[in-house]
Amino acid sequence: MKRTTESKTESKLGTGLEHKTLKFTDYAIFKFQSIFKVNGKTKDRIKTPFGISKNTKLKGLKLCQYEATNKKYAVQQFWFNGKPDYWTVGEFRLGPEGQPPLFGKTQCEEKVYEIAKEHIMD
Repeated sequence: MKRTTESKTESKLGTGLEHKTLKFTDYAIFKFQSIFKVNGKTKDRIKTPFGISKNTKLKGLKLCQYEATNKKYAVQQFWFNGKPDYWTVGEFRLGPEGQPPLFGKTQCEEKVYEIAKEHIMD
């Protein structure tokens, strides 16, 4: 039995209702579109967690998309003095046609690892 194109796309994005997470791939990041209506109210931004292991430096990484611009950012949640906060890793940007992204999965990982190396004590 053939799978439909829609179900193939959903599996590549990792956005099934049972998961509520997004796969951490360039394809998933650039194809994903947030839904800004939540419980009848329109939100100005939506943070969607990536399906990443909690045992890595990428713990707490989310995709933040703004309704007004549709721009997508990588943000990472951290805890300081018992309170959660976020820092912006960078804006996901495509490169010229046929070229790799200017800022995608690889660049995001590199930046997070660099910051973690500088700021996390052994």
